[in-house]
Amino acid sequence: GILMVCDEVMTGFGRTGEMFGFQNFEGVMPDLFTFAKGVSSAFLPLSGVVCSDKVFDFFRTNPIGYGLTYSSHPIVCAAAYENIKYLLENDILGHVKKMEPVLAEGLSKLVETHPSVKQARVH
Repeated sequence: GILMVCDEVMTGFGRTGEMFGFQNFEGVMPDLFTFAKGVSSAFLPLSGVVCSDKVFDFFRTNPIGYGLTYSSHPIVCAAAYENIKYLLENDILGHVKKMEPVLAEGLSKLVETHPSVKQARVH
């Protein structure tokens, strides 16, 4: 019974070479994951939660009341839609994967030369 929750606010939408960071690890499928920033490339504020059918079914039959001041604004959602289209149509994830060795090399240099950096990894 423990739910797996992945916070994709910093790693989502291609920043690791996959659409979401957890997709870099075979067989990992969270029950919930959060996202923000990357969905609109931080041009406009938008965030969300994706959940499994099991979690969704629970809340479908056990709704909770909440209110949001800024929710599903059509302009922000349109910006997010266009951003995701751009990521996919221009193979931004592929470019990120190609740049991984460059990042890994730079991180290794930091570990070797900076006394405050003890370890680094690309994912």
